[in-house]
Amino acid sequence: MAERALIKARDGIVKGESLGSSLAESKYFDSLLVQMVSIGEQTGELESITNQMAEFYEQESEVYLNRLVAMVEPTMIILVGILVGILVASIFLPMISMYDAL
Repeated sequence: MAERALIKARDGIVKGESLGSSLAESKYFDSLLVQMVSIGEQTGELESITNQMAEFYEQESEVYLNRLVAMVEPTMIILVGILVGILVASIFLPMISMYDAL
């Protein structure tokens, strides 16, 4: 999906369009990135701005990943607790029923 969007952007650049307008045609890139690339082209600071955007998106992905891990950890603890409970019950219930049979 990203590859197709980049190929379309490349084709737009070859046709003489700006990088910002070529990226804007794709729904894959968000408006913040498109606006920042356009500003970078106009000011001649495209490299600096793309580096800043890369850092921004890297931080965003770290925050997202940390939130995901924070949500998965309690779920895993609950699942492990349930499995331990089933294991304990499968060991002790037959022992209790044998004790009752005596």
